[in-house]
Amino acid sequence: MEKMTLAERVQALEARLGVQFSKRDLALEALTHKTYVNENRDQNLKDNQRLEFLGDAVVDLAVSHRLMDRCPGVPEGELTKMRARIVHEEGLARVARSLRLGELLLLGRGESQSGGRDKNSLLADALEAVLGAVYLSGGLEPALALVDRCFGELVEEVASGAGRLDYKTLLQELSHEKLKLSPRYRVVSETGPEHAKVFEVEVCIGEAVYARATGRNKKEAEQAAARTTLERLKAEAAAVQERIAPKKRSTDADDADTAAQATPAPQAPPEEEEAPRFLKRELPRPRGRFTRVEAQRLSFFELTRAEGKETLEAAIEATEHRYSLLRTLEHRYNGPRGELTQVDMENVLRQHGIMETLEARERHNIQTAYASQRGATGRVGWALGLSPSELQRLTHALKLEEEVEALRERFRNEVLATGHLTHRLDLLGRDKYLVDLGIQKRFADALRKELERLAKDALPDATDLHSLANVVGRKHGAPAELVTRAFERLNLTEGLRKQLSAQAQSPSH
Repeated sequence: MEKMTLAERVQALEARLGVQFSKRDLALEALTHKTYVNENRDQNLKDNQRLEFLGDAVVDLAVSHRLMDRCPGVPEGELTKMRARIVHEEGLARVARSLRLGELLLLGRGESQSGGRDKNSLLADALEAVLGAVYLSGGLEPALALVDRCFGELVEEVASGAGRLDYKTLLQELSHEKLKLSPRYRVVSETGPEHAKVFEVEVCIGEAVYARATGRNKKEAEQAAARTTLERLKAEAAAVQERIAPKKRSTDADDADTAAQATPAPQAPPEEEEAPRFLKRELPRPRGRFTRVEAQRLSFFELTRAEGKETLEAAIEATEHRYSLLRTLEHRYNGPRGELTQVDMENVLRQHGIMETLEARERHNIQTAYASQRGATGRVGWALGLSPSELQRLTHALKLEEEVEALRERFRNEVLATGHLTHRLDLLGRDKYLVDLGIQKRFADALRKELERLAKDALPDATDLHSLANVVGRKHGAPAELVTRAFERLNLTEGLRKQLSAQAQSPSH
C-alpha cells in the first residue's frame, strides 16, 4: 500500500466505507498523519488533527442519538456510561482495523517503520478524522449511517442490557479506583449436557480469589461472580471502617458522675506514660490483594479410595479433556510426592478403570470440534482450551491423526470447490483459516485467474477500477467492495489500471 497514489488511497477508502466524498480533499486530509506533513512540506497537505477533533464529536453525537432512541427510559448518567463502553480508543481502533484503515494512511517514515499503522491511538484518531470528513462532505445523514454500520452491533448489545445492572462494569470501576487492579475471570468448570450446560466462574483480583458463581452461560456466571465480589468488597470496606473509627465519647454528665465516683489513680512517671489510645488501636489485618491465602489441598490418598472414583467420574463429566481435568484436580489434591502430575492422575484413573471413559469423552470432543470448526486446527485448540502442542499430543495419544487429516482434506476440497463468487471473495479475507488448512496459495491462485477473466470481460463497460469492480460485482452478484478488496489483495490493480489506460487511449474506444 506504500506505493499507492493519493487518488488511489481515496478511492480505496470510498470502496471500504461505501460512501462517495463530494470533497475528496477531505478524505485525503483524514488519511494524513502529522508526521507525513512534517516530512513532505512541499506537497502542501493538511494533517488530520482538526478532522479528528470534529469526528470525535460526530461519533459521540451519533452513538448518543442511537442510545436515546433505543433506551427511552434510561437516565443521563447511565447513558453516559453506556456510551463510554462503546466509544473508546480500543473500540475505535478495532473498527479501523476491520476497515484496514492503517494501510491507507500517509505516515512519516519513522512512524511507519515503528509500527504506526497498527497503533491503537493512531488508528482511533484516523477513524474519527474519517468520520469528520464524511460529515463535512455529505452532512449528518451519511455520517450517522456510517457510524451505524461500524458500531451498530455494539450499540445494540449495550442497549439490550440497559435495564439490568452491569456488575462487571461496576466491579471494574471499583477495583480500579480502590485497588488499581483489573478483575480477572476464569471458567472453573462446565457441567451438564450440551443443551443445558452450567458454567462455574471465579473472579480474581491480584492474587486473591474473591468469589465463584454459576450460570447458564459464561456471561451470566461472570455477572453473578462480579456481584458477589462487589458485596464482599463493600462488606470488607465497612468492617475496616468500623475497626478504625473512633469510639463514641461519653456525655458530660456521665463523665462528671464517673469522675466523682472514681478514686484518683497515681500518675505514672513520665517515661512510663501510657500511649495514646489511637496508637494502641489494633490495625486491620491485610485483605484482598495484600494477602495470599494458600488453598488447603486434600491428600492424594482420597482419590485412591473407593469414594474417589465417584469424585473422578464427576470431574470427568465436567471437563473436556485430561489437561483441563488435571487443572481442576491439582487445585484440590496433592500428589503422592508433592504436586499432582498428569502421570499421577492417569494412574489413579486406570486404577479405578475409568481412563477409557475419559478417552471416549476426549475422542468425541475432538471429533466434534474439528467438524464444527471446519477442520481449522487453531480454532479447535481455542474451542477446547488446548495449546497447539497439547492438541497434537492428545490427538496422537488417541490415535486420531488419520481421521483428523481425512476430515481436514474434506474441508479443503469443499473450500476449493466453493461455487458463488461472493463466498470465494469472503474466504479470501480469512487468511488464518486458509493457512490453517494449508491451501492459501492454491485458493488465491485459482481466484486470481478467475478475477482476471471476469475483469477482462467487464473492461469495455468500465472507465476506472471503481467502475470495473462495480461491473464485475453486478454481473456476478458480488459486492463491489469485496471485488475491489480482492483486486488489491491479489495484486491485480496495477495490471488492470494499465489495461484501462490503454483502453482509454485506443481510438476505437
